[in-house]
Amino acid sequence: MLYEIELERAYDYIERLHGPATANLANALLFRNDWKHGQQFTNLMKAPEMERLFLAPFKDLDSLSVELPFGLLTKSESEAYGGTVLDTAIYADHVFLATAEGLLQSFIDPRDADYSTRLYQHNDVRAQNVTVRYGSINVSAEENGLLFGSMNPKSFEERQFYPTHLRPVASFSRHTSFAERDLLNYSSAPAPELLRANVTERELSPRTQEKYQVTGYRDAAALDSLTHTATITRKKVSSRGLTEKQDGSDLDGDFEVVGNHNNQLLVSWNGRLRVISMTVETSVAGDTPDEILAKPASGYKKNLWEQVDPSDILQTLPIRSGFVVEYPNSLRLITKDGSFSLSDESFAEVRTFATSKQFKDVVAAVEESCLSLTGYYLTEDTLF
Repeated sequence: MLYEIELERAYDYIERLHGPATANLANALLFRNDWKHGQQFTNLMKAPEMERLFLAPFKDLDSLSVELPFGLLTKSESEAYGGTVLDTAIYADHVFLATAEGLLQSFIDPRDADYSTRLYQHNDVRAQNVTVRYGSINVSAEENGLLFGSMNPKSFEERQFYPTHLRPVASFSRHTSFAERDLLNYSSAPAPELLRANVTERELSPRTQEKYQVTGYRDAAALDSLTHTATITRKKVSSRGLTEKQDGSDLDGDFEVVGNHNNQLLVSWNGRLRVISMTVETSVAGDTPDEILAKPASGYKKNLWEQVDPSDILQTLPIRSGFVVEYPNSLRLITKDGSFSLSDESFAEVRTFATSKQFKDVVAAVEESCLSLTGYYLTEDTLF
């Protein structure tokens, strides 16, 4: 079942009950947190008295909670799905549902709360995860492989269902994530494989602000040995410089790429977390594989990673400033400034929106009886 909330109504409610200071805080950290990273806001917060006023609603607390009543939500009249949804993706007003019965699709209209639509079905293969960007649909179907399909260009301009032919491009997939326009496929290996994207340039769509569409993938490359070597040597490593023995079978100890944010890979090695930066240099000669480079990411403080067991990590999610790591009973934020606790609770589902315009630093978490949205502000010594 889909529900909607108008952010203006939410802001007015918070202002009426808690005052304009708290409402402005919610606006900057939740509803329009793109402002938080704008130059004007950054300059304002450089003045200590302005920062104190902005953070005044926190008083002496490290966190501030505001509850919105269920009555602010509007129920969508679109067709509901009665089964279990394993994953969702929203792209250009399209809603994709990964379910045990296959990939389903619906539509939304952010300007019309009364808009309704039926559910459509792309295929009937159990879908564990769905990732949609650059006009491409990527469905992780575990032992049924990674399924890929290009969206019909007409679907960017109209809310009409065009079934997409999904074809296998990898033999196994738990989930996927984009690294620029390329795709990282997480399977059962310690590190994902990189699928290089074939793209075509198209007219810029106002709904996506993307001028490229992925039409397929080529040159799948395993990243196990490359990321492992960069992690343990703390040096820049090239895929062309690896020896034949460095085929990934000699990985030592506890090593796993647990997630990524674009080309930044979050790596667990011997109970510690590290960030590895990956770049790809396209080969000029068509008969030579592209060169993949990996090195420790700059700026991350080496002494701030606490002990971690990768088997305890439920998922790693990208956020504008780094990563959100979900454990069975907690959420942690990882940035270049360190590791911070966001929550000490367990959740049914956690989502971030790193590719959105307004919500790049927002964490949405589904609890037993409510949905919580979390934003944050980092001072020199405290996370609010």
